[in-house]
Amino acid sequence: MIDFNQNHYKRHLESKGWNNSKVEDLCDELHDIDEFFHQTFTSALYQNAVKCDCGQRGSWANSLILGISDYHCQYLLTYVAECYQMVLRIHRRAEQEVTVSNMGRELTLLAGEDSLINLEFYLTGLCLNTLLGFEEGKKEILDFAFSDFKSAMTSPVPEVCEAFFDLFKAYFANEQDKSVRDALMDNLYPYLQMGVIESKSEEFVERYYQFLFMPLYSIVAHSWGYDKTDLDTTVKAAMEANYEYYAYFAPQPGQKKGDESLDLFGSEAYIHHHIMAFLAVHYRHTGKTVSFQSDYIPEWVIKGEGPTREEVLANPPVFDLEHVLGNQ
Repeated sequence: MIDFNQNHYKRHLESKGWNNSKVEDLCDELHDIDEFFHQTFTSALYQNAVKCDCGQRGSWANSLILGISDYHCQYLLTYVAECYQMVLRIHRRAEQEVTVSNMGRELTLLAGEDSLINLEFYLTGLCLNTLLGFEEGKKEILDFAFSDFKSAMTSPVPEVCEAFFDLFKAYFANEQDKSVRDALMDNLYPYLQMGVIESKSEEFVERYYQFLFMPLYSIVAHSWGYDKTDLDTTVKAAMEANYEYYAYFAPQPGQKKGDESLDLFGSEAYIHHHIMAFLAVHYRHTGKTVSFQSDYIPEWVIKGEGPTREEVLANPPVFDLEHVLGNQ
């Protein structure tokens, strides 16, 4: 069971005395990534390299857990949010010339279609750019139609996938038309009933939607006034569901489950970036957020209180121990 007051990954690092070594590892890793990037920012190599760089979401999550300076955290968020944006841009412009950017640098290449993009990847790109407060990136991602994914948006239940996609897009776009909201909620509601998704696919697929996406639906329902459950209860239920998914359903057969699940050490399990972004949208429109503090959902990120994208790009931080720990 999740402890809202004590992040399980942070507790693990502290119990092992690994905090300082993890900070050192983060600095070394980012130095290597920077060198790798300079070698791969070419028309021939970038398209594959940027997919790998999306994995730096884990470095951003680690930076939040390790408590390094907000400036460094925001720089990492800027980097990884743009990586997701560029992968989606390349996919949408398949077989066309496209200009891509990374931290102020630009490159033109012939885009190829990505066969691995799914709803979770799309939503993560949207959430990261929302948390960053980068309206241009958010708008580009919101311009996607479900049909833009072509064959890449593979799902055993495409109609369910599309229903969530449409609702989440409308939420982040601040849809105001109540008739549109009603239609989106009504379209998705049948799939929330236990057994419906499983009847169209299998149990694991239903659990995937039940634990990772239905709780986000509940936040939308609260924010739009369809559900009167208080925000704290709604968000805690979403956090609990996220934890349970990685504790009990993500592990492969034969692997440990529960609190010993190795999947709990993936960044999706200890920084709830989707929940954070849905809360950020609610906060920007209402001025309200949850009343409790939790390392799973850092409040300063939700409220957009860190340095801006423009600030960190204008003055990139130094990734060495003294600067990362805020001693310089």
